Amino acid sequence: MARRERNPRGVYEYVKYSVEDFLIVPAVAKVNTGVWYIRYRDRDGKLHRERVGPKGKAIELYGKRRNEIVEGKFRPDAVRARRAVSFKEIAEDFITWGKANKKSWADDVQRLGYWIEHLGTKPAGSVTAQEIETWKTKLTEVRKLKNRKTQACMGTTINRYLASLRSAYYLAMKNGKAEKNPVKGVKFYPERQNRRVRYLSDEEEKRVFAVLKDDERPFVVLALHTGIRLSGLKELLWGDVDFSAGVIDVQEAKGGRNYQVPMNRVVRETLRRMRDERMGALQPTEKGNVAALPSSILQKHAVFPRWQGRRKWIVSKWFEDVIDKTGIEDFTFHCLRHSFASRLVMAGVDLTTVKELMGHRTIEMTLRYAHLSPSHKQSAVERLAGGGSVERSITPSINGTLSTDLAGAKVAS
Repeated sequence: MARRERNPRGVYEYVKYSVEDFLIVPAVAKVNTGVWYIRYRDRDGKLHRERVGPKGKAIELYGKRRNEIVEGKFRPDAVRARRAVSFKEIAEDFITWGKANKKSWADDVQRLGYWIEHLGTKPAGSVTAQEIETWKTKLTEVRKLKNRKTQACMGTTINRYLASLRSAYYLAMKNGKAEKNPVKGVKFYPERQNRRVRYLSDEEEKRVFAVLKDDERPFVVLALHTGIRLSGLKELLWGDVDFSAGVIDVQEAKGGRNYQVPMNRVVRETLRRMRDERMGALQPTEKGNVAALPSSILQKHAVFPRWQGRRKWIVSKWFEDVIDKTGIEDFTFHCLRHSFASRLVMAGVDLTTVKELMGHRTIEMTLRYAHLSPSHKQSAVERLAGGGSVERSITPSINGTLSTDLAGAKVAS
């Protein structure tokens, strides 16, 4: 008869027993759960128990506790605090911290919501890298969007989900609610810069503005003519709009830096009209006469106030409906920013200037807009053919190298 394998000292598995099954078939009454505990006594002889999770982790933690007791480093209060912490608790701690310290905290709410759904009831210390890998794979298969459509997550998007999870664990470690970060054992997807830039053609722009409502039009106009991100437009105050200098001070959430964008004629007229309408709504009337109020009253008011309605504030949702009506494919609100930069480059604006207008930190971020449509590049090289002939003469220079002269070429300015 084979000898039953004994568990390591101080480590045991939690099992369930069914009374009904025991009465029928005693052999199946014991149900293994896969959840392992450890038990040990401190220097005072007091018994301690901890729920761990996998057997290997339990054996590892038991050895650690024994060493702490021998070295006099064992702290029962800290152990109790860690044992009581669920993953949901550390995720909510990070969200609370993010609301006070991050402008992009709403993104963490969405991403951590996914992890809470699948890991929320588990002890934070029992979550393993393997479990995270499993749910990471699920993200690659399909995710449900707010518009009830489904699509696979790209590697970059999944990395943002993992980054939020990793940050939540780092904060938990700082607060003494976790001993280690399981995300360190999870492989992130390689992120390659997307060289393909989707911008709005002239024909597509006409189709978009044909279906826009009056209160939706200013959002699109400013995005298309200033390149300001959606988050920047939502944070834009009338105090950031300087009509005398003709510039807009952009308070960017991404990157945490501010920059200025000049207003062209279209932007200036749009903002003046919005300002006049807003002032008209704020001016009190007395006996039918409108009392003039100083424009400074608007300085702390949002250019796009939230009270326009929740649906209007969720710009990506109504803009998606607009794009669906036009039949344009593969185009989001952020592509309006790409359109702004791409049109500048196609108009001959140098990349350094485009970098400043886009608020980029480095020129590498702007280089993606150098990859334009083949037709535009073709028209650029056709300038060399301009109507004249190109004569190529190669003559040796003084130092023995070859110099090339292009003579007779009429290059369009």
